[in-house]
Amino acid sequence: MSFAELGPDSFTASVDWGDGSAPESLGSVSSPFSATPTYATAATYQATVTVTDDEGGTGSADASARVNYVVTVLGPLGDRAKDVFKSSSTIPVKSSIADCDG
Repeated sequence: MSFAELGPDSFTASVDWGDGSAPESLGSVSSPFSATPTYATAATYQATVTVTDDEGGTGSADASARVNYVVTVLGPLGDRAKDVFKSSSTIPVKSSIADCDG
């Protein structure tokens, strides 16, 4: 996110992620800056960023984020008789994540 203002002001920012949680204070920021949410469920969220200068002036911008989660259930990977693990044992798993940016 970026912003501009004439003069030597300092800035703070906050983000309302649109998920029902309290807005997150980002503290002191300069332009450009970034912030990353973690959403608990798949949905479309409307996030609002508010930047405030040291004189009390504010500016806000909105952005939509569509979050999709795909869950894949892993099945046995070979001989079912050998694919048995004891409780509390370490299970080797390989996974890959694709298209995380939606």
